[in-house]
Amino acid sequence: MKKIVLFTLLIALIWCPKQTNAQIFTVQQDSFYIYPNAPAFVDDTVKVDTASVTILWNVFYTDFPMDWRAISGFCDNFISYPLNTLLDTVLTNRIRTSNPYVAGAPKTFRFYMEPYSGDTLGTHIVRVRLKNSTKSTNIDTLTYIVKFNGISGVPEVTQSKAAVVLYPNPANNLLNISWSNRISATHVEVLNMDGCIVSTKEVADNFATININNYSKGVYFIRFFDQQGNLTQTEKFIKN
Repeated sequence: MKKIVLFTLLIALIWCPKQTNAQIFTVQQDSFYIYPNAPAFVDDTVKVDTASVTILWNVFYTDFPMDWRAISGFCDNFISYPLNTLLDTVLTNRIRTSNPYVAGAPKTFRFYMEPYSGDTLGTHIVRVRLKNSTKSTNIDTLTYIVKFNGISGVPEVTQSKAAVVLYPNPANNLLNISWSNRISATHVEVLNMDGCIVSTKEVADNFATININNYSKGVYFIRFFDQQGNLTQTEKFIKN
């Protein structure tokens, strides 16, 4: 019996460190507004608590026009990838792998775009998921909202510290919603100024698009609920 107990304790000592010593990464920002009036390079700082972390990442959503895809991309701490070579991640979920991000030496994860005067004008989005290779719950989602109005000077980048990003706001037809991992949400409700629910939607991947084309003009509220039905966040938008 003693041999069995000692053997069990030995297995626990060998196994437990593997379960408890997984390292954690964090990113500085979750969302960016980018106005690339000239070549834009947007860096997000990746920090590791101790030791090092290898990040698995992929582009999982974009509505960029074809000409934008050819002039933009992402760089981890290993290599840069043009966006049009990353689109297989949208179709087949192929994952890119960074070099280890080391504690005490924060490195960047970069989005870049080099627009030209003939490119499509408008506002579009690209989203990336970063995942810890050794801890499946350590995930972050980055959202880049790009508005290109033509070549006219220095690019502007706004880092959004808000937990929820609504765009465009005011909106006419479609309202895009992006939220950070700090908000637990499985469904959202849209309410009018009278407090009446006008629509509900199941959500996932920290992102949703709501068709508001048939809404009357005015102010509306979006409420976020977790899996248990608890209200976790409320935001406001305007329908033009």
